[in-house]
Amino acid sequence: MSSATLIALLVAIGVAGELYRLLNSDEKLTPRVLVSRCLLGALASLAVLAARAHKPDVEDVTLVGLASLVAVLGYSFLEEPIKAGVRGLFKRLFDGSKRDDTE
Repeated sequence: MSSATLIALLVAIGVAGELYRLLNSDEKLTPRVLVSRCLLGALASLAVLAARAHKPDVEDVTLVGLASLVAVLGYSFLEEPIKAGVRGLFKRLFDGSKRDDTE
């Protein structure tokens, strides 16, 4: 399987997993929620490419299986740590820029 095909498949798996979770939830469906969930699912599924970087002889089928696992389970377990990391990053970036302005 070519690299482009594999990446497209992993993105599609992530998006499909998040769409499934979103449509089965009680959350209000808005364009912002839809786009953000699809992006998060795609990025989470692409994270399995780190397995290929760590061990180059990993089969494509294994990567697809891992992407499916991340798409179905990953977001529910990783949501809070991801949010905390992003908040911390923005806090450091924006607090650092405020300190530079006051000097």
